[in-house]
Amino acid sequence: MYKYTQIYSGNEPQLIEDDIFTTIIPLKSESHGKIEEVREEVAAEVREEVRLTQEKLNTLLEYCATPKSKKEMQALCEVKSDEHFRAKVVKPMLKLGLIKMTIPDKPNSRSQKYIKI
Repeated sequence: MYKYTQIYSGNEPQLIEDDIFTTIIPLKSESHGKIEEVREEVAAEVREEVRLTQEKLNTLLEYCATPKSKKEMQALCEVKSDEHFRAKVVKPMLKLGLIKMTIPDKPNSRSQKYIKI
């Protein structure tokens, strides 16, 4: 948060701890070009971490607009190895906050599905 707020506005974010935790991220209108650069940088990091092309990643995220099982997601991406798909696609997408589990209390449930955040 601090890194990107510096890029966006040159200021630090304000973190306000009260009954409701609030974060204020100041932006300047002239920072729009920098925001686009950061988006590209983040997109590149996501592609590297998730190991999918941007097109396949976008398709998978749209597909997960409704809950999908790992097998359904894997079939869409045409990845044969269950272990590879779990380690190189599902786990990084969860870590990066692109998808979430429908049953977070039981991550190994056979009924587990994933949905786009």
